[in-house]
Amino acid sequence: MRNRLNHPMAALRRVTQLLALAALTVGLLPVAADAAAQKTQTGSAPAATWTLVATLDPIHVEAPRSVLTFYGAYAFTPLLVNFNPKVLGTTINQSVVPQYAVPDDGPPRTYKLVYHLTTDVTTTTSYRFNDRALVTVPGGVTDVEIIETPQHTSWNSWALRNANNDHWLWYSVKIYEQTS
Repeated sequence: MRNRLNHPMAALRRVTQLLALAALTVGLLPVAADAAAQKTQTGSAPAATWTLVATLDPIHVEAPRSVLTFYGAYAFTPLLVNFNPKVLGTTINQSVVPQYAVPDDGPPRTYKLVYHLTTDVTTTTSYRFNDRALVTVPGGVTDVEIIETPQHTSWNSWALRNANNDHWLWYSVKIYEQTS
């Protein structure tokens, strides 16, 4: 199997895809629909500030207050986890599930999860985060960003899976806590 990620044009393609994703992010994030439903006010509100609280990847499946679980992985290396519904079957749960222990020492907290992954599709693909609406992203290397305010303290889990049954590779997830 040829590794497209080592191709000389891969870096340029990744930058182009990330710029396209950045331009569409507001429309892609499920939080945008939630914010509209909560009648949020637009205007001169300051941008949110985020603090990194955990980074999980195939080598680091545990970090302070966090742990990572994989379901239905086709192949696993120190660099990535390979999910291939076309080989294992579409009835098998194939997902990445980071968990984080939300402290109970104050008001509700908001978290941003950034999943770094890639697919070999050339157009678009969709991912499902828990039971929310689909998030559609360009094919290739991309980040899927989700914002979530857990309804309870203690352990919370956030499952991400490909909704189109496309072959996909997962590299890491970063969990940020909103600090302002």
